[in-house]
Amino acid sequence: VPSSAGVPKMMNTTATQSSMPAPYYQGEGGVPVTDTREFLKTDYYATMRSRDVVGLVQRAETTIRGYGGRIDQSSSSDQSGYIQFVVPLSKFADFRHELEAMVGSHFITIQISTQNLLPQKQDIESTQKQVEQNIADLKAARSKLVSIHANAVSSFQSQIDADQTQWNSLNAQGNPTPAQQAQMAMLASEIASLKSRLASENSSYTNSLASYDSQLKYANTSLTAVQTQDQTLLDTVATVRGTVSVQWISLWDIARLYLPGYWIPAILALLSVLSYLWERRLWIFRRSTEIR
Repeated sequence: VPSSAGVPKMMNTTATQSSMPAPYYQGEGGVPVTDTREFLKTDYYATMRSRDVVGLVQRAETTIRGYGGRIDQSSSSDQSGYIQFVVPLSKFADFRHELEAMVGSHFITIQISTQNLLPQKQDIESTQKQVEQNIADLKAARSKLVSIHANAVSSFQSQIDADQTQWNSLNAQGNPTPAQQAQMAMLASEIASLKSRLASENSSYTNSLASYDSQLKYANTSLTAVQTQDQTLLDTVATVRGTVSVQWISLWDIARLYLPGYWIPAILALLSVLSYLWERRLWIFRRSTEIR
């Protein structure tokens, strides 16, 4: 009897999400058929049966870690065992070969399912494109605001300086005439108005700049979140999630696996007939001996 055993091995099945093409088929989630990229998420399920459940679970755990995998959940007893794990996709083929060789072909069932995460990938790419465009628009608007503000400040300051120079010139003449006094008053009023407008421009600029900076900060945070989602999807594609279930098997069940259907009852019946014939032969032999 082999030290490790499971249920009969079935043909590996791979179920990839797909649909029958239609004239206007856009794929799942509106994915165009022209986008043929594949981001396959792979799930692996193995059911084994063994006379040594604990030992088989330990060997499976060692194999998982040996291929750079991670065990997320594990339990074992004399009657049953369970392992939930992930392994790198790049090592999956070699991992499968070693794991499945631990038991005979009659004692393992394998199921593999795959799902193309292209719809999720395209959603992420679309969102990232929108966020990046928003950031570009905000940066452009911020730069325009800075430029317009700089020009406005320069213009206001130039007018203030010109008026101030003219006022200083009139004031330096001494004993200004009434006409000069009126002109100086007008210049002083205009200087005050320009300074008020400059202060208002600076205040508005400060508030607008703070608003743009706040929006850019939020947009960059959103971009980081989208990039994290994209990396998470790529990590999911680059690994295989799997479970291994181990159940104890009796000698009787092992015999049934190797002799399926009516073979066992037929053999028992044949043994019974042979036993009857042997006993009858012995009985006839004894009777003939007694008669002699």
